[in-house]
Amino acid sequence: MASPLPFRLWLFDLQGVLQATSEKDAHISRHLLQQLQQQGIAWGWLSDQPGVQSLALLETLAQNGLQPRAGVAGTVAWPAPHSCWQALQQAQAHSCRQTLVISATPLLSQSARAAGLWCIGLARHAQADRHWLSLDKQRQHDRRSQATLAHYAAGCHSVVEQLADLPGSLHDLAQRLQRGEQP
Repeated sequence: MASPLPFRLWLFDLQGVLQATSEKDAHISRHLLQQLQQQGIAWGWLSDQPGVQSLALLETLAQNGLQPRAGVAGTVAWPAPHSCWQALQQAQAHSCRQTLVISATPLLSQSARAAGLWCIGLARHAQADRHWLSLDKQRQHDRRSQATLAHYAAGCHSVVEQLADLPGSLHDLAQRLQRGEQP
């Protein structure tokens, strides 16, 4: 993420993206949020759970100096776009065109698209638990393929396997924005 990013607000799927299931994923998430804050880019979270179940996660982020500009928990069930719009209002975002949602949940991806936002889906991140590691390579491939197709069917602009794979998608979306493409 060395070059300036066209997105001024990033919204993350709280349970599927920020709630890491491994130390490596937690490190990648924290590093990404630190980079966003250092560049003056606002970030927030979205959850389909009413009354956030992940207060410990949010407290840990705050202890690391990571403060979200927006956070919306379970207002209206996904795929309705209400939680995305509410997060935009909380963050005082000026443009849907400059907002990116990172989602491990196809219903949130669909919600982001219905709200008119850019969206990148994560095909594997939410599955990176012990159960995932116990699957043979073919089952992992099948699950990853199913998740990728579900995100594209929900309208994602791009799908990556995990957060570490974001730079290529971000570059692609930046080029699409430069050509005048709308979310």
